[in-house]
Amino acid sequence: MNQENQINPDLLDQFENFYGHRLTAEAMVDFNHQLSHDPDFKAAYEGYLLSREAINEKIESSLRQDLKNWQNQNSEKTRPRI
Repeated sequence: MNQENQINPDLLDQFENFYGHRLTAEAMVDFNHQLSHDPDFKAAYEGYLLSREAINEKIESSLRQDLKNWQNQNSEKTRPRI
């Protein structure tokens, strides 16, 4: 994996803390300033947001499939046998 594609764990923590509103007021101001003035930082944060969205969509899809399977299993158990 090349240097460009490696995730900086400190940056990821910072993104997660900002997203989860777990930064101090001063850190929030600094983060917003960096978003406004550093295009690379902004692009990295937008990538983080897109990855969260993709993960959440995958989880939602998986849960929907699990629920359908569960409903099918329950309907087979309650179906009268002839």
